[in-house]
Amino acid sequence: MDLAIADIKFTYVVSCQVYGMQKVSKDAKEKARYLNILNLMMMYKIQRIHFSQILRLLQSI
Repeated sequence: MDLAIADIKFTYVVSCQVYGMQKVSKDAKEKARYLNILNLMMMYKIQRIHFSQILRLLQSI
């Protein structure tokens, strides 16, 4: 269980770092990836909220 929680946290941190790098990138492909992710987050707000609630729950464990 502890390993699974650590894996989820690591994946989340890396995902945030990649998303942040794509957001500020000057490369058109990276910027397009950022915009695709942003569009998905805006389109599926419930999933984004659900994911952040899971992360808060895992952080409290």
